[in-house]
Amino acid sequence: MFIVTLDKLRTKKRAFTYLINKLKDEITRDNPSKVGVSYAGEHETADSIINFLKEKFPNKIIEKHPLINVGAVFTGYGTVSIGWINV
Repeated sequence: MFIVTLDKLRTKKRAFTYLINKLKDEITRDNPSKVGVSYAGEHETADSIINFLKEKFPNKIIEKHPLINVGAVFTGYGTVSIGWINV
């Protein structure tokens, strides 16, 4: 497994803006029917992402779920993950 650093982002606000812009491009390209947002502990960030997604993609099914315990332990409090599928 390789980890490639694309950009260094020093603040939460910059990281959030970067993530949202990247996400918007990917969702537009892939055109999924369902988007899932998972979070570990801090659900406010997940809610912000969901609000953005609902505004930009009103026809998508968007679900919010807590991150599974194993994922939360390894990634840490405040982690937010986003995934999508075509059903």
